[in-house]
Amino acid sequence: MPYTISSSGYYKVTASISNGTATALAINADNVVVDGQNYLINGLDSGSTYAIAVQTNRANIIIFNINTTREHQSMVVYSGVHNLLVDNWTTGSEGYSTIEFQQNCYNFTIQNCNIGSTGGPSINTGSGCYDFYIRNNTITNTTLAAIETYISSSATVTNNTIQGAQFGIKFSTNTSNSVASSNNITNCQYGLGLYGTTNTSIYNNFLNNNNTLYEDGTTRNTYFNTSRQQGTRIYTNGGYIGGNYWAAPSNTGVSQTVTDNDGNGFIDIVYNVSGSICDYLAYSGNATAFTITSTADPHSTISPSGNTTIYYGASQAYTFSANANYDVKNLTVDGSSASTTSPYTFNPVTANHTISVYSEASVTPTTTASDGSSGSSGSSGHKTPSPTDVLTSTKTEDYTLLYIVIAGAGIAVLLAFIFKRKH
Repeated sequence: MPYTISSSGYYKVTASISNGTATALAINADNVVVDGQNYLINGLDSGSTYAIAVQTNRANIIIFNINTTREHQSMVVYSGVHNLLVDNWTTGSEGYSTIEFQQNCYNFTIQNCNIGSTGGPSINTGSGCYDFYIRNNTITNTTLAAIETYISSSATVTNNTIQGAQFGIKFSTNTSNSVASSNNITNCQYGLGLYGTTNTSIYNNFLNNNNTLYEDGTTRNTYFNTSRQQGTRIYTNGGYIGGNYWAAPSNTGVSQTVTDNDGNGFIDIVYNVSGSICDYLAYSGNATAFTITSTADPHSTISPSGNTTIYYGASQAYTFSANANYDVKNLTVDGSSASTTSPYTFNPVTANHTISVYSEASVTPTTTASDGSSGSSGSSGHKTPSPTDVLTSTKTEDYTLLYIVIAGAGIAVLLAFIFKRKH
């Protein structure tokens, strides 16, 4: 049975929904949450029909835990829809596209979806769409583009895994002010497609495809690297991010073949991607590995302990402490004393290092009575005050300073003020 949501609320799908003639589930209200609970939602497998349709200008919609298969299209989002989240959607064997956004949609996110085998673009945004995220999705076996933006702006396409498409990511027809980063794109005819793209950054992607890039010659102010900065690489070891890893199925990509003589994780040349488009910080697979060796005496702990492998440019923090009834006496880094305040961070790592922590027993000062016995009071019952007691007492005239004893005890220094009460 088809179903139409026409009022705000939280809706749970409790059985499969199908419609042999039209759309299975239509959302025609604002402030709607739909939990599909992974039930199958199917519409007609031909024509302009959908499993789910979000009607024009709807706002504040969350759709998650959805399962669709064998649709003409799984989902259409009509013009002007905004503040939409689609999360955890599983699809397969779509006749055309999986999710299509029509004109002027904004502030939407597509995430954590598993999209397989579509006859058109898997995720497609229409003219005038802006401020949206497409992230953490797995998209396979797409006849056209896995992700395509059309006259869109401020798109963030990140952390997607894409395999087997005509284009992995296609910024089409004047897409602008967008970012594609940390995507894993393999086994596509073209990893990337740029058509009049402007003011866009493409970095920290892994690309291993038949062709690296199709560019129509009108791309402007589009960059294939950021400045060199610390970060987590999409592929290969190294403490810095910057450009992209450029591979080829034949193992002839520049990242696979060009030298990295200084071991900093970047190839030694500027990679000309296409025309005047360059990646100035293309990744290598040869960042130098360094070893940091950490040790602690029996009265201390340090973490991580032992030998740790760190690649060029990364950072590594060490936390350390003394055991009960001990105090950290010394921290030695590469043979020299360092601050005993935990943690200690090597940043950035460009050489081998050592770090060691040493602790000694804590020393608790004791009071001494005027007759020489220890404790809070002497054998004569005369309490020996601390220096603070004397200095802050309103009756300091009651005491006479006899002498001061300074005694070394390991690393601590015991300072004893010996007083006698006046009689």
